[in-house]
Amino acid sequence: MTRLIVKTGLIIFLITAVAITLIVVTILLNKESKTDAQVLNIAGKQRMLSQRSIKETYHLLNNPLRDRGHLEQTVAQFEANLADLMRGNEAEAIYLPPTTDVADALSDAQRTWGELRTMMKQLKEQQAQIALETETFLQMVPQLQEATEEVAFIVERRRMNRTMQQETRAQSGVLNLVVLMASAYLANPLEEHYEEFYNALNNYDSVLGSLANHDGFLHGSILALVSDNQLLWESFRDSVINAVEGRRTLIADQGEMAKQGEALLEALERAAVFYAHHATSNRIWLERVQYLFALLLALVVLYTLYLLWGMRDHIRSFVAHARTLRARPLQGEETAPFGAEGEQELTEAGEHINHFVRRVDRLLAHSSRLDEFSQAMSDELARLGEQIDRGLNQERMGEGCDQQQQRIRTLLLDLKAALDALEDAARNETRPEEAR
Repeated sequence: MTRLIVKTGLIIFLITAVAITLIVVTILLNKESKTDAQVLNIAGKQRMLSQRSIKETYHLLNNPLRDRGHLEQTVAQFEANLADLMRGNEAEAIYLPPTTDVADALSDAQRTWGELRTMMKQLKEQQAQIALETETFLQMVPQLQEATEEVAFIVERRRMNRTMQQETRAQSGVLNLVVLMASAYLANPLEEHYEEFYNALNNYDSVLGSLANHDGFLHGSILALVSDNQLLWESFRDSVINAVEGRRTLIADQGEMAKQGEALLEALERAAVFYAHHATSNRIWLERVQYLFALLLALVVLYTLYLLWGMRDHIRSFVAHARTLRARPLQGEETAPFGAEGEQELTEAGEHINHFVRRVDRLLAHSSRLDEFSQAMSDELARLGEQIDRGLNQERMGEGCDQQQQRIRTLLLDLKAALDALEDAARNETRPEEAR
């Protein structure tokens, strides 16, 4: 048997502990949900920012006059978010990478982003170099066009062969075609533009070489004019080739940048997937803990109801026994003791009541015996009184006086002995009850 106060304290402690645990787990679950949502949102946003940065870079490479503010803002936001994911940010409720998988994925993303940033800077420098070469050869076009027309005029004046005259007259158109195809390829890098550019370039170069090697131009100012035209053409050709080939290299590097962007996107997706897996695992674990403690709370409540139901039966037995004692007559059979087993407090109270009832029963029994003895004494005294009356009458008549006196003394002694025996019996009956 356990004490009722111990059970009550244990129940209160269990209910309090389980309720506090449920509250704490619920708070943690809500906090984890908010934190995980924040981290997952940033991880998903990183994928969008990475693709936007590549897209802005493409636009800038194809249109150098485009505002660079969008690209710089996108890059700054991407790098800030990546730093928060790598090192954590308490102000933004972003925790450190929770698992090695997340950390490895973020490290891969950071490494890939570094390579991509370096490539973007190189592409920017290449674009600037292409723009410089383009500006250089475009500035040389009027001067080269003038020199070409002068050479054609000289060839026509010297009445060289008809083929040479036709070729020199066509040189101006070939030069315009070179400039046109170069500009077209720089604006829209199609392979057909690239081939037509080199065809026109080689055509002009071939005609100019033929003029320089013609015997008729090996003297005087004519040779100097052709030599100047050839030097100017070589400078123009180097600039325009550098611009076109730079554009071609830029296109190839853009393909590499696209591959780097895909690798970055893959690393960010892996990080987002690992974050989501970790968030799901944490939520499932917290939910299981919550269900477990909810079950414990239900068990504690059921155990409490069980105890209350058992106490109900014990209290009913106790009340019924009390009613039996109240309805029992003062004299009669001995009352049955309260023998229900239950809470220690009720059992102890029942034992006290049983002890009290036994004493009352003994006192009632003694009272009954005293009544019987008193009645017997009353009868004996009445008989003794009659004998004394008879003795007095006889004394008056002078007969048997000594015998009557002796009989009276004997009756008084018997009465005293009976009273002493009754007192000893009552004392012996009460001592065992006091000892209990």
